[in-house]
Amino acid sequence: MSEPVTLIFTHREKEYIAAVRLFYARAYHTRFLIVVFSIVLSFGLVLLLMNVDFLLVAVPIVVGLILLVINVYVYFVAPSQYFRRNAKFQEEYDLRFSEDGLLFRSKNMESKLEWSFYSRIWETQKYYFFVLRQRFIHVDTQKSLYE
Repeated sequence: MSEPVTLIFTHREKEYIAAVRLFYARAYHTRFLIVVFSIVLSFGLVLLLMNVDFLLVAVPIVVGLILLVINVYVYFVAPSQYFRRNAKFQEEYDLRFSEDGLLFRSKNMESKLEWSFYSRIWETQKYYFFVLRQRFIHVDTQKSLYE
């Protein structure tokens, strides 16, 4: 049996936002959807310039605009707002990796999950993502694991 690895860290806003955006881009294809909805909106504006029937013009403009605004908000605005409003990100976290699973502790909580509870584990150049259904647990930079 190997020795458990312990990681102690505090979230930093810039890294949290970068991790959330990376997760959204990979899991929900947010950047791609922003481009698609921009194209739909542009198509509606082209139809407007061509003096096409109002209903045919209104549908792509309204749908494209609403979905574009939602995706831009979720991708660019919401992560920083969520980080600033949530006091748990200011706390120090203690993560313990063992063969049994991941023990996650902070000042106000303790959680232990077996590896089988995670649907995926993603590794990028900077982050590890432990995916539990469509939610994720962001572990600090990989550099922190090796320090």
